[in-house]
Amino acid sequence: MLDHKSTFDGTFHELCIEQAIPLTLLQFVAMLEHGADIKSQLRFGASKTDLAIAQLLQYNCYARYKEVAATHRHSKDRETPFPVYMGMSVYTKTRKRKLVEMLNEHGISISYDRVLEISAQLGDATVSKYVEDGVVCPPVLRKGLFTTSAMDNIDHNPTATTVTTSFHGTSVSVFQHPTKEDKDQAHSVATVKHVMDKIKEIVAFLNHGQVPVIAADQPIYAVAKQVQWHWPEIYGEDKFVIMFGGLHIEMAALKSIGTLLQDSGWTGALVEAGIASPGTADSFLTVSSITRTRQMHQITGCSLYKLLKAAHMDYYERDR
Repeated sequence: MLDHKSTFDGTFHELCIEQAIPLTLLQFVAMLEHGADIKSQLRFGASKTDLAIAQLLQYNCYARYKEVAATHRHSKDRETPFPVYMGMSVYTKTRKRKLVEMLNEHGISISYDRVLEISAQLGDATVSKYVEDGVVCPPVLRKGLFTTSAMDNIDHNPTATTVTTSFHGTSVSVFQHPTKEDKDQAHSVATVKHVMDKIKEIVAFLNHGQVPVIAADQPIYAVAKQVQWHWPEIYGEDKFVIMFGGLHIEMAALKSIGTLLQDSGWTGALVEAGIASPGTADSFLTVSSITRTRQMHQITGCSLYKLLKAAHMDYYERDR
């Protein structure tokens, strides 16, 4: 165990776990957990728990152990992926130093200082990649995929009277939309192009000179727009009109209404009337179910009309 060296190089590649622990150690752990006979070894193999326990044993192995020492330093030469992943994950999700140090004291995670060191190394490597590529692009993005972007303001404490506590900037988000290359799928580029060609032929036969109007759901609509942008001379926006189908148009409209009704007391009224539970009433704002959301708006419209009619009749009777 002491002679087996393993250092974290910034990535968790496919064979990093197997290369980080001695084979004999993994076999020993598997024998303790599943039994020493050959049938048990063949039946269970090396499970995730076997790999985790073996990595922790390798990581907490010391060449010299001082009983009087308050803390014990772990060697970077025996730094297995499991404690590195635990430390980085806990710090990323919680940003709690005490939690990372507590796990480190129990031998489950790397130390907080080591987490900061790895974070700095990863940041330096990312900046070096930006300089090498000549563009600031997240390394997780892949080439050859359809890419869209969005930008928005970043405002932190905008009402502050000093510049030290206030921040204003602009953020850029990049999204990629991978698609399966199965030509038989309805939302593939080849299939959408074929359907658009056939629709154009049908429309030209029935009403010569008309621009084809095609309604589609959201996934196919996105692919159809990609086709228009890639081949504008054949499928451009002057050749085809691509629009959302009725379902998605209604869903977008109901979501807009839900945004307007946010914090208006509408969901509270539905709960007090016994029509829906609090959780179900909140789902109407995000249109989790378009049928039930439509029904709730119809009920709301009918109720408001009855109240308006009753108020009008009362006013009419008092003025007679």
